[in-house]
Amino acid sequence: HFTSDPSTTDKVGVVSYSTWGRLDIGLTNDKEAVKAKIENLTAGGFTNIGDAVFKAQAELNISRPFTSDVMIVLSDGVANRDHAGHECISWPTRDTTCTLDAVHQASAAKSLGTTIFTIGLNLDDVEMKHPGSGLLGESTLQRMASGSSYYFRATESGYLMEIYERISGMIAPAASDLVIVDFVTPGFKVVPGTVDPEGTVNGNVTDGYVIVWTLDVLGDETRYFTYNITRDPDLDPGLYNTNIEAALNYADWQGNPAQLMFPNPQIEVGYCGGGQVIVPPLMSKSGPRYAHVGDTITYTYWVNNTGEVAFSITAEDNKTGPLSNPSGDINGLLDLGENWTYTSQYKVLKTDPDPLANELNVTYTGDGNEGWDVRDWVVDILNPAIQIEKTANVTEAEVGDTVRYNYTVTNTGDTPLYNVNVTDDRASPLYVTGDDGDGVLEVGEKWNYTATYIVAATDGDSLVNVAYAEGKDILGMVVTDSDTLGIAVLQPQPQASVWISDSSFCLLDNNVFRVVITPKKPAYKISSTNPGQFYLNIIVPYSGGRVNITSVIPPDFRVKNGQRGVHIYSSALSYQCSGATWRPDYGSDITSMFTISVEKLGETGGFREQHPMRVVVLNSTELSGISEIYVTIHLEYALRGMKISSGDFGYFDGGSYDFNVYMNDIGVGSASIRSTSKLPHIPGPRGSEFVPPGQAKKD
Repeated sequence: HFTSDPSTTDKVGVVSYSTWGRLDIGLTNDKEAVKAKIENLTAGGFTNIGDAVFKAQAELNISRPFTSDVMIVLSDGVANRDHAGHECISWPTRDTTCTLDAVHQASAAKSLGTTIFTIGLNLDDVEMKHPGSGLLGESTLQRMASGSSYYFRATESGYLMEIYERISGMIAPAASDLVIVDFVTPGFKVVPGTVDPEGTVNGNVTDGYVIVWTLDVLGDETRYFTYNITRDPDLDPGLYNTNIEAALNYADWQGNPAQLMFPNPQIEVGYCGGGQVIVPPLMSKSGPRYAHVGDTITYTYWVNNTGEVAFSITAEDNKTGPLSNPSGDINGLLDLGENWTYTSQYKVLKTDPDPLANELNVTYTGDGNEGWDVRDWVVDILNPAIQIEKTANVTEAEVGDTVRYNYTVTNTGDTPLYNVNVTDDRASPLYVTGDDGDGVLEVGEKWNYTATYIVAATDGDSLVNVAYAEGKDILGMVVTDSDTLGIAVLQPQPQASVWISDSSFCLLDNNVFRVVITPKKPAYKISSTNPGQFYLNIIVPYSGGRVNITSVIPPDFRVKNGQRGVHIYSSALSYQCSGATWRPDYGSDITSMFTISVEKLGETGGFREQHPMRVVVLNSTELSGISEIYVTIHLEYALRGMKISSGDFGYFDGGSYDFNVYMNDIGVGSASIRSTSKLPHIPGPRGSEFVPPGQAKKD
């Protein structure tokens, strides 16, 4: 439709999009070339609506001035790529980064003055094939449009021409054939050369002047029409209307005639000097509307003599001080028709008020008379700031766990922020909620993001990551914030294989003097030559670094021969019945590489052990080529209440005893001797709770 009217001066461009947006043809008056591009488009790839809007707006940004920028987006609204190239689910049923990117890009375009129309095509078919996606697509397009009346629904392509015609009517010029007629009050003269833009001026100071401007069309824009007047010297002082009447006659966007009346301002005639009316100089001042603390502001001031008397001028800015050396000055006097321009600069301080207001004070003297006037200017001092707060759903996690992070980004400054971006050095935050649809983080507004991360073994003992947020204010100043969060990573602990071997598992001399565990008395005798010996066997996985192995020996037992009863080996070759015990047949003895401590926890007396003992095996050096450490602690049962001497015998009390093992102060295993009925006197491990290596009993 927009390529079929040869009389229009509109320019048209085409951006197609699939996996990426592509500018097929820039803004041009060559309508046939545009039609050819459209007819050659083919469907394929993914749907990157955000990138299409981004590239279309980039083309509009370089269009000619005094135009109305319009973008029409035809789509099913189901975006599954964003303009940064991120991939989303193909048929989403709720917002993703890709659908939100389309909305945000549209919001950015609208903030630059672009009017956006959206057309939802074949949404019913999408909803039928992919329930929920059609509804989301329509919601996306509605949010992208400039308003509810700027979104259209086409159930099939046959409705597109009708929709385009309706859009054409909506983007037609606001007015056409404009004629402005201004009747100046008699007694005032239009100053030659001041009518802007150039118009037709007729009349005289006695009968009044008539100024006429004409304009073909007026789009979505503001146009200014100005002129200067002076008073007739014979006009008495007083308050006058400067215009008898000022009117705009035009045709509205539907072609209907219309009229707009302008108000008639009043002016007070100046004082007299030397029998002549003095027209004071015209003054104005300008500068930036926004600034930051530390910025240097440049102010510009104009003083124009539209009267008939030369003036001596003194100008001063209450912030920057006296003004001097204006451009346009020839002889130090503001002569008739002369226009002076001053400039001054001011650096914004932290102590300055917000907004920052300052004044231009001008004193003028002419024909023996003096007057003064003031013009002010206000600058909004921007203090942009952004804050990000990061939390996690856990305070500790294990390798392989999924940690969910939540981020809240808040505009804590006093000015809106644009192009807000949130990143994390370990995760990829996704926008969730908070934006009101304009893509601008307003003052006090909070946006919420979320991300997940799977804990890796390389994260060490603490997972520390940093979230970053940044945004730009209207002047382009970038503000940032970060938040660091740490989560304890629970490393998998090595588990020791622990078991007890005792003399009941092996034949002794002529089947006598076996140590058995029984709840009854009397039981098998224990003599001074065999007080009941067995081994506490510990296998600990070794992966390098410091190793600290601790075993607590319960009362009634002690380590045979103190530290000499503890040995450490690099491997176990086999298991055998050796001497009075069932124990591994160990490989290399590496005891000398360790520090062994046997501590009695409490008072002891003689052969009796009424208090527990603690055995600590410590290594602080690196053991190369070793994957397991084998610790054997030679224990013996200490008879309570009886001293053993040659020929004496006593009884094993029986009961239940636990032997706990710790590695680096963390429990890794345990073994038990438990009372049972009489054990059969046969060789080998039978009738007790013997557990082979690798199947250690854990209590």
